[in-house]
Amino acid sequence: AAVQGGFNVLIVAANDKDALVPALRAAQKRKVTVVTYDSDVAKKGRKVFVNQASSQGIGQALAKSASDLAGGSGDIAILSTTPDATNQNVWIDFMKEELAAKYPNVKVVATAYGLDKPEESTTETQGLIQKYPTIKAIVAPTSVGIVAAAKYVSSSASKGKVFVTGLGLPNDMKTYIKDGSGAQASLWDVENFGYVAVQVANSIVNKKQSVKVGATVKSGKGDKGLKTRTVTKGAVGNEIILGPATVFTKDNVDQFNF
Repeated sequence: AAVQGGFNVLIVAANDKDALVPALRAAQKRKVTVVTYDSDVAKKGRKVFVNQASSQGIGQALAKSASDLAGGSGDIAILSTTPDATNQNVWIDFMKEELAAKYPNVKVVATAYGLDKPEESTTETQGLIQKYPTIKAIVAPTSVGIVAAAKYVSSSASKGKVFVTGLGLPNDMKTYIKDGSGAQASLWDVENFGYVAVQVANSIVNKKQSVKVGATVKSGKGDKGLKTRTVTKGAVGNEIILGPATVFTKDNVDQFNF
């Protein structure tokens, strides 16, 4: 429908890396530029993928936040989604690598799974705190789990003793970041993410810029720190990374509204 409407650019986030490829290939044959972002398709279905952050970068941000909240040493636990959740498992692996390399005194003693449901995540948080009374922080790389964990801790005797961090939206986490619970959250800036995807598409179509690995692409305005990005080799093919995840704390959370 978009092609029939006369558009010459498609910016797509895919739920399935293969299902859209035939339609995207047909669009490309009609001189439509296809850029994927957030969730990629097979390489042949697009020109370039704009990724929010590298998996390694997310893991590094989680490790640093956990170490900061734990005071540089002590036990922490993980509250994830399901045992076979691909993204979460990759992020957790990179987090553990970063902990071992830079924060060796911080130890992961347990991983629980809240199935990305508030009730289950709350129950698992309670269980972690009861079973492992030495934990100083809970890392939840899931926007559902982090809110459930922070909400439970905020209303329990563990407030100010066990700190919650992970991946979450600033608006969802603001209460627990500012209410004395000491929670943190990390995420990419979603406004900048969409902005960069559009700017990259514009650079390809109107500035005829290359998006081969190693190329430098104009991706926004300099005042936002987004002026250019270098095309790198990703898991599927060429990709452009928005940048490091933003860590939301009591000092900066009010600056964000999403």
